[in-house]
Amino acid sequence: MKNIKGIYIGYAENLEPQSRAFEEVGGELIKGNLGGSSSGNSLLSPKNGDNSKIDQVVSLLEETKAQSLVLQGHGFPLNKDFFEAVSKVETFKGLACFGHGFDGIDIDSASSNGILVSNAASFGTEEVSNHALMLLLVCAKKFVLHDKLVRQGVWTREYLSPMGHISGQTLGIVGIGNIGRAMGRKAKALGMKIIAFDPMVSSWDFKEYGFEIASSINDLCKKSDYVTLHCFLNSATEKLMSAEQFRLMKETAYLINCSRGPVV
Repeated sequence: MKNIKGIYIGYAENLEPQSRAFEEVGGELIKGNLGGSSSGNSLLSPKNGDNSKIDQVVSLLEETKAQSLVLQGHGFPLNKDFFEAVSKVETFKGLACFGHGFDGIDIDSASSNGILVSNAASFGTEEVSNHALMLLLVCAKKFVLHDKLVRQGVWTREYLSPMGHISGQTLGIVGIGNIGRAMGRKAKALGMKIIAFDPMVSSWDFKEYGFEIASSINDLCKKSDYVTLHCFLNSATEKLMSAEQFRLMKETAYLINCSRGPVV
């Protein structure tokens, strides 16, 4: 594990936490500078985009003999051209991306070129689930509507109904990875019944978390007072929530999406 080198490419100025992680295993993190325009500001670049910086990345890897890249708003696509180029650098083994999803990465090309790819799967679990729970409460109490009315000097009960009691209502969770499980744990503390759909998870896991298993996304939509999405984006989950699912939902139900936009 000694002499591990990584190159950070991104917009962060303070790399102390990342550098410390490398140092703990006897490694070194180098801040890479691609020159020209500044890096992008999104966590992952799309598969298709400007390849102009790929040659610079390859040069950095060759000069430093770094085995890895740490990317955050790096400003170039992680596509077939990228993985084919970096795979030719003998010392290079893999990359780590800030963020949860892989939808901005050509995973097939990475695999075929022998490049390891990792994400920051545990980062933000509690805060993203807190955010989803906040949105649920905002919907449940019609907070935005009543905030606007109060700011306009209107104090009325006209729009309160229907407003169900959260305790005893059903929350449908799509995707019970780290964030989905955290959301379920917190919603149960409010007295909510949890039903979940995740075809990638065994029935034993549902039992362990105390979640009822939905037989399908449609079954979940029919039964839920709130539907919250916590799945990754790929070809199987794109447009998972479409017109059919919305028609099946209760008229009073809410959808909360803290996954990727195209899942809806």
